[in-house]
Amino acid sequence: MARPRKTTKHHKATGNFRPSRHGTIALPVEIPPMPPDLSPMAQATWNVVSEHLRRSGLIARIDLHALRLLAESFELYLAMHDDVMLNGGVITEETLDGREKRVRNPATLVRAQAWKEVVQLLKLFGMAPAARTGLRIGETGGEESDEQKAARILGLSVVG
Repeated sequence: MARPRKTTKHHKATGNFRPSRHGTIALPVEIPPMPPDLSPMAQATWNVVSEHLRRSGLIARIDLHALRLLAESFELYLAMHDDVMLNGGVITEETLDGREKRVRNPATLVRAQAWKEVVQLLKLFGMAPAARTGLRIGETGGEESDEQKAARILGLSVVG
């Protein structure tokens, strides 16, 4: 079993602190400007995630591209998920000789890859499932907005 890492506080207390090794880069907490070409669902994801990160002090202007990738990957995941729910995981294709054969819906592969990207990006932002175990999402009444849908699926609450 590996030895646990010593905290920055411990290094400072023992006189072993070296900023180049133990320090962190302190960036101002700031939500980057939302790219104007994001779709409504990607915008909703951006708004929900960026606000949670801002409240946690975990976002800076430099995170623009990673946040964009997260919002777009999540949107792609949802689109492919909707396709699979509508058409099923297995679809029927016609072969060149006119026969029908059952094949895996290509949307399942795209959905799986998009989900891997979403999970990877959530981890980069410190939003792994273990960090959200104490959050409870309330029931929503009526039709969900894009922000409510994004928040529910990501396990977050809409922050107003």
